[in-house]
Amino acid sequence: MRIGKNDLTTETEIFENNNTVNNSEKEKIMNENTEYQIYIGCRDPQLDEELVNRDELKETVTQFFEFQKISFSTYDAKGGYLNDNGEFIYEDSICINLIGAQDFDIIKFAKSLSMFMNQECSLVVKETVKSEYR
Repeated sequence: MRIGKNDLTTETEIFENNNTVNNSEKEKIMNENTEYQIYIGCRDPQLDEELVNRDELKETVTQFFEFQKISFSTYDAKGGYLNDNGEFIYEDSICINLIGAQDFDIIKFAKSLSMFMNQECSLVVKETVKSEYR
C-alpha cells in the first residue's frame, strides 16, 4: 500500500484535533462553584482614622486562612460611603475573594472581621461561577 502526502496527519493536526475545544464545551468541563467576595474598610468611623492599615489587615486575613487551610485572594480597594452625618467618606479597603469554600461560615467571618476592624458593616457578595484550577 502506498501512502501519499495527503494521507498523512501531521503532529500539529493531531494536537489541534485532540485539544480543540470550543468555548461552550470548555464551560461544560469547568466546575460550578460559589464565589464569595468580602469588602471591608480600614477606617475606624468613631476615630476618623485607620487604626489598622491594609497591609496589617491582609496579614491577619492571610494567617487566618492559612490556619484554616482555605484558598483565598485579597485585593486592595478604595471605597466610599455616605455616613450618618451626610458626609461622603473615602477609605482604604480590601476585598477577600473565596471560591469553593463550602464548609466555612462566610457571614460569621465577615461579622467578626467587621467587629475586629470596628466597622459598622462589611459587604458580602455571593455568586455562582464556573472555575477550574489548572
